[in-house]
Amino acid sequence: MKHKFVIPQSKNVIVRWFRNNKFTDTLIPRPANNEMLRLTMLACKVGHGEIRCVKADRETLPASSQDLNSLAHRWA
Repeated sequence: MKHKFVIPQSKNVIVRWFRNNKFTDTLIPRPANNEMLRLTMLACKVGHGEIRCVKADRETLPASSQDLNSLAHRWA
């Protein structure tokens, strides 16, 4: 059974996968869908069943209005 992962809206994503009792994080460009995630990770020699989660790369997240409002007081 294939898992459906939620793909974050950042430019890059961090894929956490598990093999030999060890978690590993891999930074990849944001895939368009779960099938592209599977194919990209297969190219990295990681099977779909080894993927545990997909997280946003915080450095490439687009700025939100909340982020901009928190910085507004610095320019007043």
